[in-house]
Amino acid sequence: MKIEFSVPAIPVSQPRQRHRIAGSPGKQFVHNYTPADHPVQNFKASVRMAFRQAYQGAPVEGSIFMKIEAVFPRPARLIWKSDKCRGINF
Repeated sequence: MKIEFSVPAIPVSQPRQRHRIAGSPGKQFVHNYTPADHPVQNFKASVRMAFRQAYQGAPVEGSIFMKIEAVFPRPARLIWKSDKCRGINF
């Protein structure tokens, strides 16, 4: 079975999780979380939505091979501002 789909969003890297001590005295534990307002949450939701549109079957069992091609916008420092710099090879 082959499932292909595209996500119409700019990829966002997963940040480090934040930590807090939760619970009542004597039953405390460390709670790890990613802030709800971080941009990665919107990107993850876009990936889920694109996958759900591409595949409506039963949950997949067993091994999964995944090939990801991430396309990022060109960084501003690599955009040519004038034609006189175009002859330089990096």
